[in-house]
Amino acid sequence: MKNRSGKGKALNHVNIFKNNITHEADPSLIFVTVINKYILQIINSGVMKIKIPGIFVFLLTATTAAFAGEKTEKFEVKGNCGMCEKTIEKAASSVDGVATADWNKETKQMEVVFNDEKTSVDKVQKAIAEAGYDTPMHKAKDEVYNKLPGCCQYDRTNAQSEMKGHEGHTH
Repeated sequence: MKNRSGKGKALNHVNIFKNNITHEADPSLIFVTVINKYILQIINSGVMKIKIPGIFVFLLTATTAAFAGEKTEKFEVKGNCGMCEKTIEKAASSVDGVATADWNKETKQMEVVFNDEKTSVDKVQKAIAEAGYDTPMHKAKDEVYNKLPGCCQYDRTNAQSEMKGHEGHTH
């Protein structure tokens, strides 16, 4: 469901002081809306004896709904230096739905946090390969790899034999 601007999910809007709730029907947030209505009923009835466990359950539920589509993945990305790090992270971050991208040049490991309702680890790895760096699912094209600065070029002999995906065959 799009919000009023046409981008992203619709949001719940709660104003407990004016006693109203507006909601654009987003299935992942309906439960939070029901909880919000319940809290308003308690406030309006004058019963303000909300116990700590009840508040905890509400906050846990609201937090779970807010992060429902968030996923973290780790995978190897070939590279060598700080320039590689900037390029790899920039490529991953350019994918719509990616929240954070962090590549460690010592371990060659990429950690990416993304909304799995908007993108996938395959799309992130493809963007990185398009920038010239091999990933487990996608090998960078030779002409892109060859344009990388010398310090960024790594040994690709192992990378080619380790590819896991659809390289080297057709369906």
